[in-house]
Amino acid sequence: MFNDIIFINSYNRISGTTNNFQFDISNQIRNNINYENIVLVNCSIPKTYYLINETSNELIINEQGIDKTIYIQNGNYSILSLCNYLNNPINLPGLIYSYNFTANITTGKISITVSNNNSNNVILKFTNENNPALIIGFDEMEYTFNNTITSTNLCNFELTNSINICSNIVENEILFNITPNILAYNYINYQNNQFEHTNKKISK
Repeated sequence: MFNDIIFINSYNRISGTTNNFQFDISNQIRNNINYENIVLVNCSIPKTYYLINETSNELIINEQGIDKTIYIQNGNYSILSLCNYLNNPINLPGLIYSYNFTANITTGKISITVSNNNSNNVILKFTNENNPALIIGFDEMEYTFNNTITSTNLCNFELTNSINICSNIVENEILFNITPNILAYNYINYQNNQFEHTNKKISK
């Protein structure tokens, strides 16, 4: 049995981006070998995403039947710093009523209180594609309230719980799934010590 180790660096890609690219491996393989299986040996991936980004930065609040979209500034937040951000009126332009976001460190939940609304209902809408519901502990649905509402779930400020390493030469295109075990702004490092259990059949 022949084993070849192929080194891939997304920086040296021939096209695409750092997370979806094409790479030329012709100078690292032997043309006279019929390769049957592939396995991820190790990897190092920069962990450089923002918690709030274009996929989670639109908070929609309906007042008096009118949807108001609040765009949360992209960046990394804790449960406290996000509440502080949302409690600054300058970050909630166009809203008629007053809002207070309170973080409960003990329960890991966020409470939202509306005031100056004369008991009128407010609707939180987490039905748009780029909503922050999972981050601040809500389900992706609509919530109607006129006083205080508390998130139904725990807040989740570490949304990336796993990473799929994909390749179009294996079935389903998923070569391996990595679960990070360190919560930090650094690199996700992985070393595979179970080749026989994690290899995939090459499909083309």
